[in-house]
Amino acid sequence: ARANGSGQFGPLGITVPTTAAPGSYAVSGIGQSSRRAGTARITVMAFNPAIALSPLSSTPNVLVTVRGQGYAGGEVITLALNGVALATSPSVIKTTGSGTFYATYRVPATALSGANTLAATGAISRATATASLAVFLPVQPAPAQASMTLDRATANPGSLVEVRGSGYTAYEYVKIVFGATLVLTARA
Repeated sequence: ARANGSGQFGPLGITVPTTAAPGSYAVSGIGQSSRRAGTARITVMAFNPAIALSPLSSTPNVLVTVRGQGYAGGEVITLALNGVALATSPSVIKTTGSGTFYATYRVPATALSGANTLAATGAISRATATASLAVFLPVQPAPAQASMTLDRATANPGSLVEVRGSGYTAYEYVKIVFGATLVLTARA
């Protein structure tokens, strides 16, 4: 800055370094020729990011809206579900000057059944906020059950026992196991 004829300057804008940790800092101006120094203090606050999801529960392929606040102004935000970055709209999420953002994403098919963690992380501030998204996966039909019947409940060693089976895939080979010993391979 350059002082005017009265020895004053400003107003001027300065940017607090993004690496500044929370705490009190001195902001100083030192005259190059006079060596006079003026100092004022500023308190740097910690980022306090927060995100909100809508809806809070979903199934795969449903569009989820994310609103965030408390980030550095003009920074890029990455959204990740359970630690995996998501494709979003817009494709590059950038906060407003006041540190807010709005984005959407589709719940991926790889989401877990139950609670999933969505994290929004700022590229400059490294501030992260998380929210939980409950995902309900479609119920898969239970596989068909195979069954076996024997012609008797007791037998002597060396005796022949008749075995019948049902519920197998057509024409598949079925291994018949007695205890842990394979005794026959039959075709369904």
